[in-house]
Amino acid sequence: MWVLVPIINPDGVALGNNRTGILGFDFNRHWYVDKDAQRAHLFPELLGAIRYFKSQQKEYHKKLKLFIDLHGHSSQSDVFAYGPPHVKQSEYYELSRLFPFLISTKNNNFNYEKSSYSINQAKKHCARAIFFERLGFHFSYTI
Repeated sequence: MWVLVPIINPDGVALGNNRTGILGFDFNRHWYVDKDAQRAHLFPELLGAIRYFKSQQKEYHKKLKLFIDLHGHSSQSDVFAYGPPHVKQSEYYELSRLFPFLISTKNNNFNYEKSSYSINQAKKHCARAIFFERLGFHFSYTI
């Protein structure tokens, strides 16, 4: 099953923004809105997406495994991946690094060496982290 969400912040994009919505918030730092009743009304797009993917995970018995968030980095110019933070003992550790590696073999613009597989404190509420930690997507990437 493929689900494509072309633009999660259409009001911001209409204003010429690529990361923020009309209120000036970076959407990719607020994916926890389903757990924050005070902010949920500020991000109905994110809340709707989370609810939808939760329902799909329930319907498909957590068989959905791959999530890809495509967007520009705020300060880097290369193409690379932020991947899931599987520990080395995990059955998914090597597999999670294979997808970005395969992209790098087919696209000279993709810099595999810049790819990272951790979620630091500043990114704990980004889409990749929420889909990995709370929604059970074993292969969750930002590219």
